[in-house]
Amino acid sequence: MINDWEKFLYYQEEPFGSASAYAQYKVYELAKHQGIKVLLDGQGADEILAGYTRYYKWYWQELFQKRKLVRSKELKAAGEMGVEETFTFKNIIASLVPDIASVILERQYLVNALRHEDLTKDFIRLQSKEAYYATPTNFNLNGVLYFNTCIHGLEELLRIADRNSMAHGRETRLPFLSHELVTFIFSLPPHFKIRNAWTKWILRQAMTDKLPADIVWRKKKVGFEPPQKEWMQDSRVQDMIHEAKKKLVNEKILNPAVITRSPIPNNPHEAASYDWRYLAAAAYF
Repeated sequence: MINDWEKFLYYQEEPFGSASAYAQYKVYELAKHQGIKVLLDGQGADEILAGYTRYYKWYWQELFQKRKLVRSKELKAAGEMGVEETFTFKNIIASLVPDIASVILERQYLVNALRHEDLTKDFIRLQSKEAYYATPTNFNLNGVLYFNTCIHGLEELLRIADRNSMAHGRETRLPFLSHELVTFIFSLPPHFKIRNAWTKWILRQAMTDKLPADIVWRKKKVGFEPPQKEWMQDSRVQDMIHEAKKKLVNEKILNPAVITRSPIPNNPHEAASYDWRYLAAAAYF
């Protein structure tokens, strides 16, 4: 990992949130070595077909707003499936007064970001002039899917993939983002995306006779998960993180106290994976 890290950073040109980006870089490198010029990529399926668990609450809020939540039995089905997402009083408020909920969400995300204890006051003051957090225009399932597909979310993943594939001269095809398919999917009502607590419902139905049942009806979603936590336990990576923190302290971005804190190994998509982000950010100073 250490040997070609700088080369990978050169192609990305900006920080990234997890080690998944580096793992993808290595996939394209392997494709080049094996003479594979074109690869299929499933990106976009989760965004247009509600593949992430965070989309449950948006669907439930929409059903509640339409007075269909209890009758739909979606909460019961989710509980039986082991879904950990919950529908609380906050979701009820968001259903009834989405405009107010939007303002609260924007403020909450900004406050949490700007109050991070590792950041210096000067950096927070500077970023508060530029920082913003947008929310979906429509507080329903299709609204948030459109938001993540076209405005905030998917574009970052596509940029990373484009940089990684072009670094090795490979071409990526994205069948789920065919504009005809995307247009069709967004024309469908939400119960074609989530039904009986199954995400990507229409895709599962379409693949029932084409793939094994244990693939089509798999409950647990497995992301692109490299062994980031294991890598972060390596003494060489920990040394890199320590040097990265020192650099960000010198740039007056982080408080000096972070240098005394040992790196905390985290999996790629854990919310508190700050040390990996510091490693990525410091490379561009």
